[in-house]
Amino acid sequence: MSHRKRKVSSGRTVRAAPKTQATSAPLALLLHDPEELRRTMAAWSKFIDRHLHEEYDEVRSFARMSLVRRAAAHTILGEHEAARADIELALAEAAAARAAYTQIKALEVRATIQMEQGDEAGALASFMEIWPLVPTDLPPEERAELWLAQGKCHARLKRYAEAIQDFSQAITLDARLSEAWGWRALAHACLGQKDLAEVDVSQAITREPQNATWYHVRGVIRRMANRFAASLTDLLRAEALGGDPLAEQSKWETLRKWLLVEGPDALEGVGAVLANAGESAPTRASSPVRSSTGDHGGA
Repeated sequence: MSHRKRKVSSGRTVRAAPKTQATSAPLALLLHDPEELRRTMAAWSKFIDRHLHEEYDEVRSFARMSLVRRAAAHTILGEHEAARADIELALAEAAAARAAYTQIKALEVRATIQMEQGDEAGALASFMEIWPLVPTDLPPEERAELWLAQGKCHARLKRYAEAIQDFSQAITLDARLSEAWGWRALAHACLGQKDLAEVDVSQAITREPQNATWYHVRGVIRRMANRFAASLTDLLRAEALGGDPLAEQSKWETLRKWLLVEGPDALEGVGAVLANAGESAPTRASSPVRSSTGDHGGA
């Protein structure tokens, strides 16, 4: 393989990492094509094997980041043991080179693995290792992603007040981050703060209007407040957008609770919402009023 040449101030000629292997397509873009992800991982593997102990720092740094990327790819594929092996090697190499940014990214992937395996406490410990390494000039968007991920750990541990603080930090750094608004809405809802929750999830919808999940979340929050027409409208929108398999179930929960609370008086409102959405009246075989239980805590 040929390498491009680059002059440095010392006058030495060093080999720069080829762009095709030193950089990568965003992993999110590879999610829909596992074969392409595997091909990309194979390219990273060749680069790692060849350059992890390269003489030149710049090339070694690309190899270390390729380890982190490969670990993230293994995580996407559910190959957690392989991902952990890559992360531990990346951390050891980065610590030896005092490469703080690589350590941060490796610890972030490790926290992701821990969360996927239900070890939220371990993930929080990983974040405690990250923060002392974060440089003051780390882009605000990347700092926001770190606060968002830590907030998810707190939320899953039902430490909602701390989660809200984390999500607020993320929003302060990058108000465009719709996921931070959505997760903060969920944390507010879990604390019974329905008004704050609705404000936040509406902000998420404003930033990502084609995301079915945010309409689903707002529909559930509105159902909690007995705002059934608005809830059903949101849930029908979530169902129409697709991508959220639980939206239909939530729609029937809203219909059931609406009928239980208002009785026959609800039918006119249901019909109006369905007509406005271009839907026909429900024809589900089992009636949404078949039971008075199972409403997920009245939500």
